[in-house]
Amino acid sequence: MTQGPHGTSDELWDGVALLVGRVVIEASRLEFVAAGAMYALLASQVGSAVTTGQSWSFVYQSSLKLIETRERLVRATGGDVTPYPAMRTTFERANKLMDQRNEVVHGFWFPAGENPDGLPQTALQKRSGPPRMSKWSPDQLAQLRTDIRASVEQLGALMGRLAQLHPVAAH
Repeated sequence: MTQGPHGTSDELWDGVALLVGRVVIEASRLEFVAAGAMYALLASQVGSAVTTGQSWSFVYQSSLKLIETRERLVRATGGDVTPYPAMRTTFERANKLMDQRNEVVHGFWFPAGENPDGLPQTALQKRSGPPRMSKWSPDQLAQLRTDIRASVEQLGALMGRLAQLHPVAAH
């Protein structure tokens, strides 16, 4: 067992595994709340048929289109458009966090080798181009979890505001 700046290699990997699990939990909450926000943007009882089980990419792209459309329609009728820019910004930030989540969850983890910091790395291969390499300290993983949780809370609050402005249609 080697000793590095972050403890033994076993201690480091145990800590990384715990933090990755926490990132996964928060990301799954984000996906659930984002689908709920998309449902609120649809403002229809059939919304859950559209949102349930969809990928993050689908929910993200569709929500941006719905935000744009809903904001335009509400503005045309003189309604309150204040939640829409915040929702767009929150979705865009969440998408960047989900990209990081993908590196953490789907990347190949390996020791940083001879690097003096002793941090593990991920390599995430995209369809084209070289793999994206990232080092992850325990603090960075904890921050990713915190940032994802903040996006969950922001989307949840915005979803509630949308539900007040645009109640789900009865049919």
